Amino acid sequence: MDAPAIILRFGNYAALSLIAGVPLFLWLACGAAQGRSLLARLRVPFALLLVLAMLLAVLGFLAMVAGMTGGPLFPVDREIASLVLSATAAGKAMLARLVLLAVAVPLAMRAALRPLAIVGVLAAITVAWAGHAAGGEGMAGRVHMLADMIHVVAAATWIGGMACLLLALRRPEADAVRPMLRAFAPIGGAAVGLLVVTGLVNGAMIVGVERFPLLLETAYGRLMALKLAAFGAMLLLAANNRFRLTPLFEQRPGDARPALRRAIRVELTIGLAILLLVGWLGMIDPTAGV
Repeated sequence: MDAPAIILRFGNYAALSLIAGVPLFLWLACGAAQGRSLLARLRVPFALLLVLAMLLAVLGFLAMVAGMTGGPLFPVDREIASLVLSATAAGKAMLARLVLLAVAVPLAMRAALRPLAIVGVLAAITVAWAGHAAGGEGMAGRVHMLADMIHVVAAATWIGGMACLLLALRRPEADAVRPMLRAFAPIGGAAVGLLVVTGLVNGAMIVGVERFPLLLETAYGRLMALKLAAFGAMLLLAANNRFRLTPLFEQRPGDARPALRRAIRVELTIGLAILLLVGWLGMIDPTAGV
């Protein structure tokens, strides 16, 4: 296990999920005008997050080059780095991501909600361009790539929505939270549905339906089972928030706020743990041992 590379991949996934998910959720949940007003309060930290994402993208690329050469991260083997940038899907995806993140910085400073959401989503789906789906060919390859990109956006929307709710719950006014809570149910439900469908498509494409019964015999399958268990725990927490804590907040916001904040914090923590597992899974051959 290459722990530094896994942590770098996790950092990339977490940063991109927030970069895409926060403005997209604000747009969907609050509308353009109110969403922009809320985003304006986050301009500086969001711009710093974009800069961090650029740094993580470069470090992740250098770690990949070092892994190919078997050498240290520094000094960089410029010949191999140039080859990876020009001739591999991962290199091209990293370049596209850097350009999109750079474009997003002035958008964040202007709180340009809709353009920022679009650019953030495009930056996030570069993860799929460098993933397992990048090796597909023909119609099956296109279906796999589309499913992977939708999977990334759905996960980002769910994670970004939880981050927005946590930030809103820090404000004392209940009216600032209620619209987001009401909107999170359909948005989160749609995200979960898309995650399930695209997850099944990705699994079938990566491993093959005929190999599903053998997956638990492999490291990849055991990690995938752990990821699914964590996803199930998130669903249980989301159901508790939706059907117990949200109605309580509508009636007695003061009583429900601490419990709702704790529940969303735990749910978001599990979501981030899943991203760590995704970073690990991306470094394992899915068919090894099958």
